[in-house]
Amino acid sequence: CCGSPFSLYAQNQEICDNAIDDDNDGLIDFQDDDCECEFIEIRSLIPNPSFEERSCCPDQHYRLDCADSWVQAYGMTPDYIHYCGWLGPEGMSVPVPFPDGDGIIGFVNGRVPDLLPIEYDWKEYAGACLLGTMEAGKTYRVEFSLGFSGPLRSPALDFSIYGTPDCENFPFGVNVVLPGCPTNFPNWVKLDSKEIDGGPLPTWVDDYFEFTPDMDINAIAIGGPCEPFDGTITNYYFMDNLIMEETYLFQY
Repeated sequence: CCGSPFSLYAQNQEICDNAIDDDNDGLIDFQDDDCECEFIEIRSLIPNPSFEERSCCPDQHYRLDCADSWVQAYGMTPDYIHYCGWLGPEGMSVPVPFPDGDGIIGFVNGRVPDLLPIEYDWKEYAGACLLGTMEAGKTYRVEFSLGFSGPLRSPALDFSIYGTPDCENFPFGVNVVLPGCPTNFPNWVKLDSKEIDGGPLPTWVDDYFEFTPDMDINAIAIGGPCEPFDGTITNYYFMDNLIMEETYLFQY
């Protein structure tokens, strides 16, 4: 709604989506009063960002395969939760309403072993091939909603996002349970992380990552941190509404 690809050739009018000071007034894009818009919709580089597009209804846990464009990034499978079917682990307080639409993802960050100690550091990551390349040297913002069941099952989490240049790097750590983290395997880097606390009640927290990758990134994995889990109760969280683009495209 602001500027046009042809305005530069007209009167050096500010083009509102190119990160350049076209009219030489010291202000770029939406910082410039010439770019007053009611709303510009951002097309997320992350496909199916709210997990609404699906090929089936989840009838139990593990069914991430029902959510279009999302993959099991690791040997452990996040859960697809949707109002059309399965609504989360038994006995778990799922925070409602969902931030955007009818679908969310649930994931484990550390599982207390039932029988085998090898399950102790069980971590789950959801992965996606991006709709466009995140280019090295450019700054990107990822807005998201992180869900908490409560302090017992969902204590504060160092929520993390990882990247890789090639979608062929899914899944990482095939047939490996420990250690459960993308950066413990080749061709994966940590892009950002943020410690988030959900407080005393089931809730959703809206927050964001902001980072500048050192290499081109074409796929991401999202979940918990690399630090080994040392809790006494299996930790579980939810995610929804993942919007990613270059930082300058977001209106503040």
